[in-house]
Amino acid sequence: MDWLANPSIWILIAIAFVILEIFTLSFYLLWFGIGAFVSGIVAFFWQSPVDLILIFSAVSIILLIFTRPLAKKWFFKEDASLKNGADALIGRSGVVTKAIEPPHKGEIKIDGNHWSALADSTIAEGETVEITKVEGVTAYVRKTQNV
Repeated sequence: MDWLANPSIWILIAIAFVILEIFTLSFYLLWFGIGAFVSGIVAFFWQSPVDLILIFSAVSIILLIFTRPLAKKWFFKEDASLKNGADALIGRSGVVTKAIEPPHKGEIKIDGNHWSALADSTIAEGETVEITKVEGVTAYVRKTQNV
């Protein structure tokens, strides 16, 4: 177990953890890499393998518990301005292809796709509408004001 007192071994272990982290992007292995690097630095001054293993473990676990959540928030931000799926349709305009007569559904066309549509008032075929909400496969629309 004397080989664990060698600083080069700890630095190689740190490099291995960081390389593995690059391929997994899980933010688990990075902290163990930092722990191994700290143990490698300490190994230049302190040659006890047991103490180096304890330092590696303590630094890795402390970093994992306290800094992983912060790093995940920083690197995996959710951008509210990026909408996809049905949410991306809200606020967009479409054309009524089948009259909407509440409480019955009509149909609209947006980007070449046909959607079932509901509205608070009757909207004739050919009118331009704005999508206000999407639930399932039904778009809720209102007539746009033609200026």
